[in-house]
Amino acid sequence: MNSPKFPVEFVSVGLTASGEFMRSFSSASRSKAVGESELGTRPVYFSGAWRDVRIYSGEKLQAGVSIVGPAIVDYRHSETVLPPETHATVDATENLMITLDGSD
Repeated sequence: MNSPKFPVEFVSVGLTASGEFMRSFSSASRSKAVGESELGTRPVYFSGAWRDVRIYSGEKLQAGVSIVGPAIVDYRHSETVLPPETHATVDATENLMITLDGSD
């Protein structure tokens, strides 16, 4: 709809959808080696000290991979920081499941 008195401008448009995601979640032929996704290390400040932490490519992580913090999982659109005393596992649908050590 257009108003002759006021121009219409969209600043933001959002969408919420639900449904089933059709995808094969078989990881039988995939490697579970985390080394394929390692990008290197970077100094990161945790609890009053600098530590060299491993950096991983989130897009290259495959189901079944586990990462022990401290670490950074780098995605094209964001980063996930795993502080010390945490670990993460990639589940069958490629979600990064983070656990605080001692709270399994």
